Amino acid sequence: MTQYHAVLRDETGCDFTATIEAKTRQAAFDYLHENYPESRVIDVETAAQINRREARTYRWHQRAYDRDEQDLY
Repeated sequence: MTQYHAVLRDETGCDFTATIEAKTRQAAFDYLHENYPESRVIDVETAAQINRREARTYRWHQRAYDRDEQDLY
């Protein structure tokens, strides 16, 4: 089983998170659709995927800061 972190949007438009365990990403989506029928699934990621995304974002910002390129923002 793998732990997945999900971002969902409820019927009022508010985002919330849920952490679940599932065998596959598709199984995680299926579980979320069944257990949160009133909500829309925005994203489902593992901790490793989150870490890679955050590292990419950090590197991008660090390069922009190092070059002092204000127009990147």
